[in-house]
Amino acid sequence: MVFFLTMPFPLRAFLFTLLRSFVIIIAAVALNQFEVSPLPDWILSLFVYAMHFSITFLFAVWALAGRLPSRGHVIWLFVLFLVGGTACEMGLYVFLAHPRFTDLFRGFNLQSLVLLALYAIAITLAVQRARKQNRDKGMPEGLSGG
Repeated sequence: MVFFLTMPFPLRAFLFTLLRSFVIIIAAVALNQFEVSPLPDWILSLFVYAMHFSITFLFAVWALAGRLPSRGHVIWLFVLFLVGGTACEMGLYVFLAHPRFTDLFRGFNLQSLVLLALYAIAITLAVQRARKQNRDKGMPEGLSGG
C-alpha cells in the first residue's frame, strides 16, 4: 500500500479508476444471476445503485488516502472516474460485443445519467471526508469536529 501513497496523484487516480471499473463490471456480471422474485423488481435496482455508489466512494477514498485534496486532485478524480471509467466500460463492451459505433451511444439513457450523478456525489463525499480528516488531524485532541 505504501507504493500507492508515494506515486503521483494522476497515476494513482488512473490505477484506482481501472480497479474500480473492473470491480463494477465483475459485480454487474454477478448480479445478472441474482434473483429477487419474492420482492419487487425495484429492490434490485436500488441495490445496484447502492453498490455503484459504495464502490465509487470506497475507491475515491482510497485514491485520496494520505492527501489533502486540492482543486487539481478533485478535477483529476472527476475526469478519470467519470470519463475514464465510462470509456473503460465502453471499451470492454466494444471488445466483447463488437457493436456498431452508433450502438455505443444508444445504451445511454436516464439510468446512465443517474449513475453518473451517483458517481459525482460519491466522489464529492469522498473529497469532503478526506478534507475533514486532514482538518481534524491538525486540531488538538478533544477539539476535532466529530
